[in-house]
Amino acid sequence: MSMTAKVENYCIQHNIRSKSIVIEGSERACINCIWYDPYFHENRGNIAGRVRTSLGWCIRREQLRGALHQPCKHYETKEDPRS
Repeated sequence: MSMTAKVENYCIQHNIRSKSIVIEGSERACINCIWYDPYFHENRGNIAGRVRTSLGWCIRREQLRGALHQPCKHYETKEDPRS
């Protein structure tokens, strides 16, 4: 049995499911900022894909940030640019 099949079978048997949180575009969180670059990891299984993680990189502050952190003073969105 390949390692991929072993992991898939384990997840099915133990009923492991992913969880998600919905954040509205109007909320002030790092994930909605134009300076936030999210991290991804490769999807498990036989379907190629990438899954977003809860961490990312703040380009402006050059540091690791969580997607739901309170934004810094450089927070900016596409709809409301600040000069």
